[in-house]
Amino acid sequence: MSEMLFLEPIVLCLSLYIAFIYGVIFLFLLIIPLTNVNKRGFSPLVSNLTLLSFSIGVIVYLPLVPFINRLYRAHPHPETRMYAVMAATCIFPIALFWWAWTAPFPSIPWIFPTLAGMPFAMATMAVWLGVTDYLVDLYDKVGWGASAIAASTVLRSSFAGCFPLFANGLGSRWLRGADGSDV
Repeated sequence: MSEMLFLEPIVLCLSLYIAFIYGVIFLFLLIIPLTNVNKRGFSPLVSNLTLLSFSIGVIVYLPLVPFINRLYRAHPHPETRMYAVMAATCIFPIALFWWAWTAPFPSIPWIFPTLAGMPFAMATMAVWLGVTDYLVDLYDKVGWGASAIAASTVLRSSFAGCFPLFANGLGSRWLRGADGSDV
């Protein structure tokens, strides 16, 4: 498994990208409710309800999976799996910027940063499913598909465990200005 991660550049690069996105998901699970409580005055329970937009984004993306699989069956090359990933890599930063430009300002209605969770979730699902399928298709022909997925999972889980560790510091800085005053 570690050989796959460190000796196969494609596994390392794609695993790092998935791990980063997975870490950002876990970071958002902490920072979104924190922002809603401190900036918008929501109660802790209500502040977590805005995370339902992630679930809606996943539900909206799932009907697209059969179309992506149909495209793969028409052109059965592992690289065909990456078309959805390429589109998602454009959508992912747009969703991040959308949330960051609307969330900290109470004058902007709560629905606008909440709606940013839908394309965010759709992009993360597209990247995760596309890269996982790509690694399986690419390495399963030589019998190493499970090792590639295991290497990716170890790195992804490590990032998911580490990103929330600095969320509290990032969140307190986010909720205050650079000079320490409230934004």
